[in-house]
Amino acid sequence: MKQVRYAEQAIRELDAIFAWIASENPAAAERVLNRLDRTAALPSQFRRGRPGRTPGTRELVVGRLPDIIVYSESADAITILAVRHAARRPLG
Repeated sequence: MKQVRYAEQAIRELDAIFAWIASENPAAAERVLNRLDRTAALPSQFRRGRPGRTPGTRELVVGRLPDIIVYSESADAITILAVRHAARRPLG
């Protein structure tokens, strides 16, 4: 199983998602963050998602959430590059 790493941009985006949801419902924010984290770990076991809009990336849709996890893959690690709302412009 490959190691999962988070780029600084992805960490900032996760923090922003959590803060926005937690301002209304802290318990829901925890659930969303847990779902995002579980989904982000999936590519470490099996190649998941579609080829990304940015060359060298893949995109993984998060079930039941409007979010897309953008990641890159190396021989030993998966790097989560961004967590994007589906309506936002792609990276790059």
